[in-house]
Amino acid sequence: HAVVSRFIPGLPSYIWTSEGSVSDPGAMNEAWSDYFAAAHCGISDFGSGTFNKKPNRNLENSNTCKDMVGQVHADSLVFSGALWSTRNEVTRLLGPAATLQYDRLLARALSLSAVTDDFDASLSRILGLIAADNTLQAVSKFAEAECNKRVFSCIRSLEYSQDQDVTFSLPPATVTAAGYSTLSVQLVLKPEAADHGVVLRWHQIYVSPILGEVDLGYASTPLHAFVSLGCPVKLGLNASTGIPEGFSDCGNGQLVPLEHIKANYDDNKKEGSVTVWFEPGSVDSVYIWTAHDVPAIMKMHGTLADFRGMRWVWLLVLAAVGCAGVGTGVVVTLVLLGQWRLARRQVQVQVQMQVPGQGQGQEVQAQANPEAQREPSRCCGGGRQNAVGVTRSRTCGCCAALSKPQRILLVQHVASTVVFGCLAASATVALAYVPSRTLLSMVSPALVVVIAGVDVFALTAMSAAAGRERHFVRAALGASFTSAVSAAVSMSFNRKVGVAAHAVTLSVFLLACVVRFICGGRCWATSWSRKRAAAVETPPAESRRVGP
Repeated sequence: HAVVSRFIPGLPSYIWTSEGSVSDPGAMNEAWSDYFAAAHCGISDFGSGTFNKKPNRNLENSNTCKDMVGQVHADSLVFSGALWSTRNEVTRLLGPAATLQYDRLLARALSLSAVTDDFDASLSRILGLIAADNTLQAVSKFAEAECNKRVFSCIRSLEYSQDQDVTFSLPPATVTAAGYSTLSVQLVLKPEAADHGVVLRWHQIYVSPILGEVDLGYASTPLHAFVSLGCPVKLGLNASTGIPEGFSDCGNGQLVPLEHIKANYDDNKKEGSVTVWFEPGSVDSVYIWTAHDVPAIMKMHGTLADFRGMRWVWLLVLAAVGCAGVGTGVVVTLVLLGQWRLARRQVQVQVQMQVPGQGQGQEVQAQANPEAQREPSRCCGGGRQNAVGVTRSRTCGCCAALSKPQRILLVQHVASTVVFGCLAASATVALAYVPSRTLLSMVSPALVVVIAGVDVFALTAMSAAAGRERHFVRAALGASFTSAVSAAVSMSFNRKVGVAAHAVTLSVFLLACVVRFICGGRCWATSWSRKRAAAVETPPAESRRVGP
């Protein structure tokens, strides 16, 4: 920085151009400093090549003007990346001696810079010096292509999706004489045909020159925004007031003026937002360019884009279905726990009735509780006898009180509940942490397909052992297939599919899930009632007393 300040004293951080308030001067200050430090040390990645791992910047990158966020350190990678890529090409083609000559050429370009230069002006000057050098002109085409890709042919607009979480810095309003500043890039949001709105929200922070980043004071000042549907935003300065103005530029030579939209600010959440509504399928892109009139840097921390439409509805539905699956599993588990305790109690009573030498007390207890005198095989399967001759089963306990259909359904419920829990957790995380939504759109159908697979295995096996509940088994099996197919199809829809298609598949999915829960529960209840009915049949004959 001392070298840069020597050549360009008083270099500002931001200037106003036809592309709004840009951080080019401050970014070049950082880029020049990084470049000469990297060339001196022979490293390009400060994050891994320095003892303290700082600054965490790598000059070998592919950043373009679309990656600029208004922060001078982050934006510097565009300029320094172009210089370093050309340096690597010089070393590869011409050798180390030419590399030193290239470094000297850049030092000369730095000495010719002005405080009002932006990326275009500085890179154009460097390209001119390279073309005039008899040795370095061999890399002239490579350097020109690198500059075209990163700056010259790059439009400062960032396509922003719901999976991104970026912090933007708005230059202070003192950049313009009228006290009004804009973000360095405009954000482009791509809604799907089934979406009818988008909400851009962020945690609003004011960078105090004394306290640093705080969310009080100027931080509660609502931002402004220019919003254009379908066409990019073009900026300009009002000739009389000097205040920046926004126009919708559709490329037909006509500029449509845009209003200054005041963003919303929630003082409790310290959160700002811009909401845009439109007819489903009417636009394929929404352009938003934020601005403010605060005489200090404002930060849009953790900027998120929430699309309002069927995608949002699907997330809510998936979370609800997952939670319903977990709730069903909890109920089934509690009921089975009660059955297990009842079975254990019956086994203990039977053991007491089978132990010899208990006298008249045993006989009286047998007469009072004839049901407990049944054969052990009615509760437990065959097994070894213990010391007193009582047959004990290895499966006594929970499974002893369940019929075969119930045991199969138990496995199915447990496995499905685990998968439904994963579905609920992923959907809930997606609702709270937006960048995971694209992953959820791929994971959710897979989870539903797994649920269907579990149902196919369990219900098919159960249908062979089921009696009157067989038609419930078949209905639940069909519902599992239907829910899996409908969820997979809906999540794979592209942007051309409108609200109607999503509504149909969503209705099919919901109906299939309801049928699955009802039929599965009815099948389980039927099996349970049959088992209980068998348990209360005529008990075996009571034990007769022998002796006086």
